[in-house]
Amino acid sequence: MNTKRKILVLAANPGDTGRLRLDEEVRNIKEALRRASQRDTFELTAEFAVTPRALQQALLDVEPDIVHFCGHSTQQGLMLENNSGNYTIVSTEAISKTFETFADEKIECVILNACYSETQAKEIVKHVPYVIGMSDTIGDRSAIAFAESFYDTVGAGRGYEKAFKVGRDRLALEGSKDEEVVQLKIQTKRGKIPQIWLHGWFPYRSSNVDETSEVPDMQIDWTNHYSKTPFKIPTPEMWEQRLFPELLTLKREIRDNYTGQTIDLRSKLSLPAALALGYTFPETAGYVLQIEQGQDLWRTDTRPASASLKVVKSQGEKGKNLLVGIGITSNGWHCLESFAASAEQNFDAVVYLEPEKGVSSRLISSDAEAVAYAMDAKDLMRSQKQAYKATCIHLVLFAPAGFAVFLGHWLSRLGEVIPYEWNEPDYYPAFHLEAV
Repeated sequence: MNTKRKILVLAANPGDTGRLRLDEEVRNIKEALRRASQRDTFELTAEFAVTPRALQQALLDVEPDIVHFCGHSTQQGLMLENNSGNYTIVSTEAISKTFETFADEKIECVILNACYSETQAKEIVKHVPYVIGMSDTIGDRSAIAFAESFYDTVGAGRGYEKAFKVGRDRLALEGSKDEEVVQLKIQTKRGKIPQIWLHGWFPYRSSNVDETSEVPDMQIDWTNHYSKTPFKIPTPEMWEQRLFPELLTLKREIRDNYTGQTIDLRSKLSLPAALALGYTFPETAGYVLQIEQGQDLWRTDTRPASASLKVVKSQGEKGKNLLVGIGITSNGWHCLESFAASAEQNFDAVVYLEPEKGVSSRLISSDAEAVAYAMDAKDLMRSQKQAYKATCIHLVLFAPAGFAVFLGHWLSRLGEVIPYEWNEPDYYPAFHLEAV
């Protein structure tokens, strides 16, 4: 099975138009892909002196993922060659209809590396997820430099939005005034379930070996904030100033571009971060989350199984601060008890929860069980908080990240919650939540 991503370059420089360095642009794109870390996943086809018929035939033959046009354009349309080698203008309407015809195929991105092509980009994006066009004239050198950096980035496995930004940054670094000319249009994906990748301890990669070309709709990269060696996690200040604002921006982008409230989340995050992710898209606001769990997708709207938690330990006095531990994969009571005794924070009471049938690294085998445990955990935390007259829950999890996402999704009407992050040799507060 051929899983390579196909790039179709269409070049046209009719005889009666200004000369362009199209050979150099195509050569630089090839070189960018040749030196790329993921070079073996791309296949490039270049067609020169493109006529309207040749454009159509190339789309049929190549079945591209990316279409790159380089040449001339006007606000009325793209300049292709006619049978005499001179220019003919393919109208904006005609080029848009062509991509509409191929909308049922897999074209992901179109780059119109030509002057005044933003007009065409605005129409093509109705049928293609990502389209890049130019709002004004653009110099030959700038067009080539943008293309080279764009494919450097795509070849490194990054998404189209990132590649667009890197390409524009290249122009700014070189002092070009054309930086603002390059414009990205993103299709409003109404009715589609967005797939979001969040990179934490290490970059997320799809586990489906047959979908090496899978590209997320949106992604957040937090790998700079997490490290195993040397150990590094975000501070509460970093969460407040950067990470939570990034999650809220993501939430707004989803709201603005998608009609549904189902979100496909893929991540490699710490337990508090996974909790924050679920908390950002709460059940009370109508969101439905689906997460990758092995070869399955677990959904938060699944009917809960008949699985429940129990209070294993409950000790202390009534007061503001209640420490709650939830053991799913392992027995965390002794760690929790030791932490409570040595922590700088004065906990008035300590409660430890476990599943009725005991802990195990493979305890949760379905989304129905994950939903049941998450809902029961919230209910037990609420009842224990009320019993101890607490105003703040300090939360320590001994559980898989998928459970943390589900718990965050159901985490409502609990007031102030402070999840804790393990940082050898102790636990430290990750951030503050207001679970209203």
